Amino acid sequence: MLRVVSVQRAAAQTLKGMKDPRAIESLIATLKDKNAQKYVRMDALMALGAMRDQCPIEPLFEALKDKDLSIGEATARIIADSEDPRIAEMFMKALKESDLYIVGAPG
Repeated sequence: MLRVVSVQRAAAQTLKGMKDPRAIESLIATLKDKNAQKYVRMDALMALGAMRDQCPIEPLFEALKDKDLSIGEATARIIADSEDPRIAEMFMKALKESDLYIVGAPG
């Protein structure tokens, strides 16, 4: 199991550096995979964050609801740094959802 995780993490980290848009679909699937190790999912999220201007914003907003608060917090930071014009619309939608909580450091 440890070897598989390290290969998955290395793949996600490599894709982050490459910023290849062909990888976005696989990275989103990894982020959504609740059976994947937390660190693999976080690496996939960081790779998507590196490509945030090419990445669909909706899967990132879904990740805000992740039960792992570190995934939600990291996602919030990635979204906040994005220049995607749909962000305001997505945040307005998120405000209406009663089950959405983002925990982060002040400031």
